[in-house]
Amino acid sequence: MTNQRAPKLCPTCGKGTFSRFARAGRTEMYKGYAYELPADLVLKECSVCGEIPMTPAEIDRVSDVLEELHRARLTSAATRAIDTLVREAAPVSKIEASLRLSPGYLSRIRSGASEPSFQLVALLALLARSPKILIDLDEVVTST
Repeated sequence: MTNQRAPKLCPTCGKGTFSRFARAGRTEMYKGYAYELPADLVLKECSVCGEIPMTPAEIDRVSDVLEELHRARLTSAATRAIDTLVREAAPVSKIEASLRLSPGYLSRIRSGASEPSFQLVALLALLARSPKILIDLDEVVTST
């Protein structure tokens, strides 16, 4: 009789066993977006279905990576929209005034010092698609 235990089967598929390894191509959903995890991230994964059970420390590590990827995505999208609006509609200070944002806020977003909300990024992206709406928005806000 040996002291070795039988490998624990995956509770999800009931067929695979778990191994720890790093690999490229793992994705996780975060706030509605799919993000690829770093290829060097070592996680336990089922050999059949790909289930990835995580310890609290692993969850924290993966969450930190996902938060940083998400922040970079929003900052990049906001910066592109702001640059388009500045080029085609108005200076940053005017955009901030029209949107009732604190002076300097859009500059802090562009530099990465502040994190934009999804809602602000979506609004900026819509305005960048049709910069004339920024003028319409100003008229609507002042008339209400």
